[in-house]
Amino acid sequence: MAKERKYWFPEIETMPLDKMKRLQEEQLQKMVRHAYEKTAFYRKRFDEAGVKPADIKTVDDLRKLPLIHSSEDFRKASISDRLAVPMKEVKYIESSSGTTGFPMAVLWSKHDWEALPDMEARARWTIGVRPDDVVQVLSGFPC
Repeated sequence: MAKERKYWFPEIETMPLDKMKRLQEEQLQKMVRHAYEKTAFYRKRFDEAGVKPADIKTVDDLRKLPLIHSSEDFRKASISDRLAVPMKEVKYIESSSGTTGFPMAVLWSKHDWEALPDMEARARWTIGVRPDDVVQVLSGFPC
């Protein structure tokens, strides 16, 4: 019988806390910069809150970021204002069900779509799902 692996991504999941914190901060800075530079939606929200990407240096700085209080905030913005890649990079489109309002398109780049299975597998592994398990996934869209 093969030994069950304990971690999905051991390098990340067993990283010393100080190194993990640095990685989280680097990724946070990168994400905030990307959102600000590539989307009119987030740039407008950041500007209204008086926040620039350079203001976000640590995880503690998350409190400075403007929150989206409901899906309606996001839903009101046009796709072009929310999109963080050129439309020509969109390779897959699906939509929310519309149960909380008008259905909203969810656009995926090739990179996003290819990364999704690993992200989903890692999330399921974290909560204890293993290869022989049968699960019903009831995740909704994050919109």
